[in-house]
Order: sequence, then structure tokens, then C-alpha cells
Amino acid sequence: MYSIEEIISSYRKKKGLLQQDLADELAKEGVTISYKAISNWERNLAEPSVTIFYKVCIMIVM
Repeated sequence: MYSIEEIISSYRKKKGLLQQDLADELAKEGVTISYKAISNWERNLAEPSVTIFYKVCIMIVM
């Protein structure tokens, strides 16, 4: 089973996106988040809300 940080980090990298790229894509969906927040998610220092995690998954997994 994957953790949230593993899911975000591994799929983001598979898509060839930088953390800033992911933040920019989320901004297009109306989610204002910094690349630093994404870094914190990937280092397990914080977790995204369920709504944001869902949007991230749609963006990077699908």
C-alpha cells in the first residue's frame, strides 16, 4: 500500500512534472497552493485536504 507522499511524488515524477508545475496545474483548477506545500506533502510534513488530494490524483494518476 502506498502512502500519500509516495503517490504524489512517484506519479508526479512519472508525468515529468516539477513541484512548481503541479502547483501551476492545480491553480488552473482553482486550487492555489505553493510548490513548498507540495514539497511538505512529499516529505510527510503535511497532508493535503481530501478535496485537494482528489484533484491531484485526477491530474497525475489519470
